[in-house]
Amino acid sequence: MKKWGVIAGLVTALSFSFNPVIADDRVDHFKGLQAQNLSEAFAHISDYNQQLQQLLNADLTPEAILQVHELTYTLENALERLETELEAWAEQLEELHLASEKFDAEAVKTEGDAYLALSEQWQCWGNTE
Repeated sequence: MKKWGVIAGLVTALSFSFNPVIADDRVDHFKGLQAQNLSEAFAHISDYNQQLQQLLNADLTPEAILQVHELTYTLENALERLETELEAWAEQLEELHLASEKFDAEAVKTEGDAYLALSEQWQCWGNTE
C-alpha cells in the first residue's frame, strides 16, 4: 500500500515538472508511444526505465543521448496518462465524499463501488513485491 502512495505522490510531483524550456538549439521532437490506459502506462514506464538504465550504464555518446531524448517522450506520455487516471480517481473520491456528507446511502454505495473499482487498478500496480 505504501508503494502506490509513493507512485501517486511521484505522479503529482512530476506533473508540475513538464514545462519545457524553449531553447534555440533544441533537437528534433519525437512522438513517443501513447498509453491508452493505466496498464499500458505502467508497462511503458517499466520498459522505458529499463532502456534508460541501460543507456545510462554505458558511454553517453551523442547517439545514446539522442536515444535518451527519444525515450523520454514515451515516459512523459505515460506519466501524463497516470496523471489523468489519478485525477479521475480523486474526482471519484470527491463524489463519494459529497454523497457521504448528504447521508445519501444509495449514492454512497454507488460512488463507493466506483471508487473501489478505480482503486483496484492502482493497487495492483503498487503490489509489486
